[in-house]
Amino acid sequence: MRYLLTALALTAPFFVAQASVAESLDAGQREILSAEAGAMAIYEDARLEIAKAKASGAPRLHLSTLKWPKFKNLLVIPHEISTLENLQVLYLTGTGVSDLAPLAGLTQLKGLYLTKTQVSDLAPLANLTQLDTLWLTETQVSDLTPLANLTQLEMLSLTKTQVSDLAPLANLTQLTMLDLTEIPASDFSTLEPLVQSGLMVIK
Repeated sequence: MRYLLTALALTAPFFVAQASVAESLDAGQREILSAEAGAMAIYEDARLEIAKAKASGAPRLHLSTLKWPKFKNLLVIPHEISTLENLQVLYLTGTGVSDLAPLAGLTQLKGLYLTKTQVSDLAPLANLTQLDTLWLTETQVSDLTPLANLTQLEMLSLTKTQVSDLAPLANLTQLTMLDLTEIPASDFSTLEPLVQSGLMVIK
């Protein structure tokens, strides 16, 4: 059920928001004002987890497990994640996120797990050249062009995506595992040199 929110759900009890409060919210908070009850609470929980990771210097961050009663999961990646310059592994599996823009500057990221998210645009990942593991299983991704220069990629899952053109993967010579289960692509000739070099392709 959708609600016209007159209150914001935080990790603490609900409070009544003044009409002018929207002007003081960050972009992520404004985006979820009209979402299901609990969206703001999960967003604030995500910000808290990011703050903890920032303080501890932890190289891994799990945002996949954030839940709220009667609500699914995180919808928007808090912009604060951009401050985790040394983050190496990020789990967003099963969240409702679609916009990866906050990740664009995380150049030390090595593992990114986006299975069962609403992601379709990979452009923000184009400069994450340290990525060696990328899971895009059951997303809306169709264009792999932003991955063309991610030459450190070793493991890539495209299971149940909308990918039909595999040409952008031609120069990813470090790939050792590529999962293409249930994708619309029919021309796999681009991958032949990689297979000859040891790439394992799962179809």
